[in-house]
Amino acid sequence: MKKRIAIIGHFADKKEFYDGQTVSTRLLRNVLEKSNAFKKICKVDTYNYRKNFLKVIFSWLYSQFSCSYIIVMLSGNGLKFFCPLLYYSNKIFKRKIFHRVIGGELDSFLTRNPKCIKYMNSFEVNWVQSEKLVKKLESMGIENAEYLENFRDITPVKLSNESKKFEKPFKFCTFCRVSKSKGIGLAIESVAKVNEILGDDTAVLHIYGPIEDIYEEEFNALLDKHKSCVEYKGSVPSEEATNILKDYYMHLFPTTWSGEGFPGTLIDCYNAALPTIASDWAYNTELITEDETGYLYDWQKPELLTQKIIKSIENKDNIWHMKKNCLKEAKKYKSEAVAKKIIKRIVG
Repeated sequence: MKKRIAIIGHFADKKEFYDGQTVSTRLLRNVLEKSNAFKKICKVDTYNYRKNFLKVIFSWLYSQFSCSYIIVMLSGNGLKFFCPLLYYSNKIFKRKIFHRVIGGELDSFLTRNPKCIKYMNSFEVNWVQSEKLVKKLESMGIENAEYLENFRDITPVKLSNESKKFEKPFKFCTFCRVSKSKGIGLAIESVAKVNEILGDDTAVLHIYGPIEDIYEEEFNALLDKHKSCVEYKGSVPSEEATNILKDYYMHLFPTTWSGEGFPGTLIDCYNAALPTIASDWAYNTELITEDETGYLYDWQKPELLTQKIIKSIENKDNIWHMKKNCLKEAKKYKSEAVAKKIIKRIVG
């Protein structure tokens, strides 16, 4: 007999949110609905939780009484609030709780909040998006960490002979939150430097994503300084990402953001046959294979990004090879395959 399941996370339906947490939460809800494996999927939406506190608590209580399974998809303050709440309430309700970890800094969170180790060990599983993070959590006393891929519900592009025609200006892009820690400034300066070395109009950079408030003034100054080769293109819904990304030469991802996990943008790029030049920050070395699906550089030597961009321009045949490899890599992260793993783990 099918049972009810609840998801606790940031849905913010009908609102324009493009961050990884919201996209992942909505996507999991959607693929579980498509699977028809559960009688009903209830949601506990933490959007604007301070203003909607009573609504969040009422939704949570309803899920406790009516649902057999609960999936938690929270970060930061949400985990600090819900972990102890679920731990103690579950002594009464006896629900099966599954934690889908958001981002890649759960180890740092637990260092700051060690009491949550006990709470998370009471869950059925803590699904994380990196094998390295599994080992880190095990060393901290988490006994039920398991690797589970990030995923997307999108159709990959098809390559044609037209796709092999790489010409100046070579089109690069970023596709993430526009902030200093995501390396947007570095990407801009690197593309500008490439044009200094190889000649004007060699490369252009298009930037996509929501602009972080505290970075807006600095970002606009950079745009004005390098307007001959850089353009801001606004935010794009996740479902439109592949269609946008397929027209680019390479994706730039010079992140040093502390919360980096398995960026969904990389899956979008794989499905768009778009290789990535990325920092070796966080778990990027697990997700990108040098010379196969992209290039990696030492994040402590940011000047190497310029060199990698030049390398890509001087090795056009290898870019074609990498584009084909990206489509092969995309198959690992198809929503149907990952959803089957989730459902099997929940209902057996």
